[in-house]
Amino acid sequence: MKYYALLHGVCGLAEGYSDTTVRWFNDLDKALEAKGKLVAILMDDDNAESCTTSTDGTESVINYDIEECEHEIVKNHRTQTHMA
Repeated sequence: MKYYALLHGVCGLAEGYSDTTVRWFNDLDKALEAKGKLVAILMDDDNAESCTTSTDGTESVINYDIEECEHEIVKNHRTQTHMA
């Protein structure tokens, strides 16, 4: 069975911190839909400067125009489980 992980990483480059959360989905379309909603919410921030998305749509990097140089990374990742 295949699972799809929605990874959301926050990187505070000036402070040297990071935070990562993961949500699991059993359907790629649902994972991509959740990613799209999360990116839309993050881009709604007044400090969101740009969003770069991979050509296959599975990874987006959002840059903020603030002193802390924070970046948000949202990525879908596929994993497969093997039943014994």
